[in-house]
Amino acid sequence: MIELLQKYEYSLGELLLKPEIWNTLDVDYFPPRVERVWTQIDENHRLFIHVIHPTTEPCLFHKHRWPAAFKMVSGSYEMGIAYSEAEISSEEAYKLPTISKFIMSVGSYYEMTDTHTLHYVKPLDEPSISLMLTGPLYPEAFFRKEVLTKELQPLSDMRKNQILGYMSWLYKY
Repeated sequence: MIELLQKYEYSLGELLLKPEIWNTLDVDYFPPRVERVWTQIDENHRLFIHVIHPTTEPCLFHKHRWPAAFKMVSGSYEMGIAYSEAEISSEEAYKLPTISKFIMSVGSYYEMTDTHTLHYVKPLDEPSISLMLTGPLYPEAFFRKEVLTKELQPLSDMRKNQILGYMSWLYKY
C-alpha cells in the first residue's frame, strides 16, 4: 500500500488543481477533531487529506474498515497500536495492552493492512496533516460502523480550498 500511495503522490499536484473532485467532512464527534478532504481515485481506492487537531483528551482508538497507507506531511503525532479480533469501543481498546507507540513526523510512512489492528493518533503541539490511501473495504466493513453521536457536516468551500492550497504549497506545486 505504501508504494501505491507514493505513486498517487506523484499525481497529487494535478488532483489538487481540481477542487470539484474533492469531498469534505468535519469529523468532530470524538477527539481529535479531523478535517477530512478526500477524492475517489478509482473503484477501490480513495485518497484522503487529514488535518488532525491537537487535544488533551483521549483520542479515538479505532479499527479501519479498509487497508490503508499513510504519510505525515506536516506536524507530528503520537500513535498507539493495539490488536483485538473483537469489535470493541475506543474505551475498551484503551484497556488492551498497547503493542507499540510511535511518534510519526514529517516524511514518515506507515500502513495498516490487518483488519484487527487498532490505533489512535494524538497530534503534538500543532495540527498534523497526513495523506491516507485506502483500499477495498474489508468484509467486516458492513458491520464495523463508526458510532457517531451526531451527523457529520462538510467543511466550508473556503476551508476546503485553504487545505488544498496548503497541500499545493507543501508539495511545491
